[in-house]
Amino acid sequence: MGGYMAQDYIGGSNSEAKMFKAQILMGSALNRDKHSIQQDGSTLFNYKAPTLTIGGTKDGFTRISRVAESYWHQVKNINASQKNLFPIVELDGVSHAQFANTNIPSTVKDGDLKPDVTLEVAHSLTGHAIATYLH
Repeated sequence: MGGYMAQDYIGGSNSEAKMFKAQILMGSALNRDKHSIQQDGSTLFNYKAPTLTIGGTKDGFTRISRVAESYWHQVKNINASQKNLFPIVELDGVSHAQFANTNIPSTVKDGDLKPDVTLEVAHSLTGHAIATYLH
């Protein structure tokens, strides 16, 4: 739930929100209330923080279908004025728990899908995606 809560914090009107220049969501997606469809059919975000969304194809909580929906709005259908502000990266074989390292809640352990890659590979893929975004 951290990815969803972070959006309210970073997108809010509190003074600390101004400190953030961007955000990275791992195993989460931008909330649907953060965008609208314009008259020309394009998606326009009413969210000020550029956001990298990273999803795993074996995520048992933020399903890849939710990431695919985000891809449509954030990449394919994005209003030209916001192009490249909300990229999406899909990590093949990565589960929800693999975005963490330790202290994984039992609900995540019990409800997640079995990953196809090791934790080390998942972390390497995630790190590469983040480094590319920051570059």
